[in-house]
Amino acid sequence: MNCKSKSTKKQNLGSARNGTEHFIQQRISSVMLIILCTWLVCSVIYVARAPIERLPSFISSPFHVTAAIMFIAYVLLHGMQGLQVVIEDYVHCSALRYSMLFLLNFICIATFIISVVAILDVRNLVN
Repeated sequence: MNCKSKSTKKQNLGSARNGTEHFIQQRISSVMLIILCTWLVCSVIYVARAPIERLPSFISSPFHVTAAIMFIAYVLLHGMQGLQVVIEDYVHCSALRYSMLFLLNFICIATFIISVVAILDVRNLVN
């Protein structure tokens, strides 16, 4: 008597052995986003209430520039990982799946590069 299902008899259909790493990365990015969203809300409130003369020093601060870049990086990373799981689980055509994953990675990397350049450009304009 064989208790194995048909899917377990097939080769190369087992665990990919990277689910735990992906799970931990998602949780770390979630915690970082909570911290960075708190920074973003506090920064928006500060900028809205501060006199206009303090805005250039706020924008040119290395702490705020670094926090803004980290915020964008973690938003893109968290979103990319979530969409990657959806694509891997629900797109069954392998050619379409790989092309969508490539496009997702390309869009996230391009968005990150453009955002960092924009943040650093605004910082340099203020100085």
